[in-house]
Amino acid sequence: MSTICALSTPRGVGGIAVVRVSGEQAINICAALVRPIKQRLEQVGSNRTVFAKVYDDEKTLDEVMVTVFRAPHSFTGEDTVEISCHGGIYITERLLTLLLAQGCVMAAAGEFTKRAYLNGKLDLAQAEAVIDLIHARSPLQARNALGQLDGRLSRKVSALRAALCEIGTEIMAYVDYPEETIGEIDEASITQRLSQNATSLEKLLRSFDMGHLIREGIPTAIIGKPNVGKSTLMNALLGKDKSIVTDIAGTTRDTVEESALVGDMVLHLMDTAGIRETSDTVEAIGVERARAAAESAALVIALIDGSRPPDDEDKAILSIAKEKRSILIINKSDLPQQAELTDLAPVIRLSAKNEDGLEALHQAIRAMFKTETVEGESLNNLRQRQAVSEALVLVQSALSAMESGLGADMAGLDVTSAAEALATLTGESVREQMIEDIFSRFCVGK
Repeated sequence: MSTICALSTPRGVGGIAVVRVSGEQAINICAALVRPIKQRLEQVGSNRTVFAKVYDDEKTLDEVMVTVFRAPHSFTGEDTVEISCHGGIYITERLLTLLLAQGCVMAAAGEFTKRAYLNGKLDLAQAEAVIDLIHARSPLQARNALGQLDGRLSRKVSALRAALCEIGTEIMAYVDYPEETIGEIDEASITQRLSQNATSLEKLLRSFDMGHLIREGIPTAIIGKPNVGKSTLMNALLGKDKSIVTDIAGTTRDTVEESALVGDMVLHLMDTAGIRETSDTVEAIGVERARAAAESAALVIALIDGSRPPDDEDKAILSIAKEKRSILIINKSDLPQQAELTDLAPVIRLSAKNEDGLEALHQAIRAMFKTETVEGESLNNLRQRQAVSEALVLVQSALSAMESGLGADMAGLDVTSAAEALATLTGESVREQMIEDIFSRFCVGK
């Protein structure tokens, strides 16, 4: 493989920038430009950082800290050099130009992580966790990605795959070499183990719903009739004025969207038009979009005005909320209260205007989305879900063959195929195009 280089920190002006070089000639190429004060770069031990100067045609370009990682003890599994230079467009671009002149080639997007995968430093699920960790916007997203990077999901999947391989091996030995098999195959044991594996796969598949929400953020619709405080609540959750707030009913006519960090979760908030009967054509479109937002949301926050008795429009709002995972907000708690509590739970009284009671809302959201899945063990993307879903269908097919009396030989192929489907999740068996598709989503330098 060629020796690659790239800027691994964002391009622009900053305190420092990191240029990464990886490949068989990484140390030799860098040694032609980077000269430590007390020894040659080739003499620097693995996982050591030293002070050095970078030379451009025998003139000092920059003073740097350089770290050497020798194969296989590096992120990529190859010899790697990381040069921490002063941040700035000229310095970094000139350094990259010098490296290219010495024989490096520019790294493609995700090529460092791709090489880590190809060299056995990461499996495919762990590699996907790298980009999730880079893009994490909340503590929960970061912890989940870090757990997957640590191999928690991979170990769970590998254990399931090993169990299926064991069953498949027993069946194949019985079918292909019956004369060498001692006694009859234990079909009852195979049926029981297939059932246990199906249950485990079903549980793992269910983890996708929460894992995907953690990774992508929770689509949250704020609904209510006009002037109940939806926009005020959204602004309070965001900590800034995003939605227009006035005393005029129907101010919000379209869906206003913004992301907010609530506790350790990201909410994709949608402030919607007030839901009511209206003859105004533009407002009516907004009302329909509000209903659509509530339908597509993973969480609905329904507001009613606590200072007024609930009317038919409020009851219609509650009917929408009851169909979804929802929280009822009785707003304007700073005014004399007339609204009664409903059977919708949880119910929180607050004043969005004064931002009183927001912590109770935060706690209710955290409790609602608390997951029993250990962080890092949930399925996070559609590719992972597809692999587990395919394996589950095949195991259920094998189980059906056993329970219907068709025999172990009929179930054997499905069991083997199920194990192969799980292998695609970690990348033990995967098409080259799939690898290219996955790493193309990475940034250059990682």
